Amino acid sequence: MESCCISIFVVQDGVHKPEFYNTLEYLVDGIFDMKIGEHKGAIRRYLRIRSLSSVAHDTRWVPFNIKPDRSLELHFGSDEEG
Repeated sequence: MESCCISIFVVQDGVHKPEFYNTLEYLVDGIFDMKIGEHKGAIRRYLRIRSLSSVAHDTRWVPFNIKPDRSLELHFGSDEEG
């Protein structure tokens, strides 16, 4: 029987000791970063994949919106800077 487990840890940078972050990075298969910035006077949210085991991925920041149904709308190919 095959089993699968997905866990999501939400961690704010700078709150914990470096040892905690190092241990967490060792245990997980992927790290996604999120940040908030400003573009043309409006607050924007950004997402990037910092690391993802065994999968080729782009590490650039991608702007996104949270839709009314709580899904994410990513804006790939946007010319704005994160």
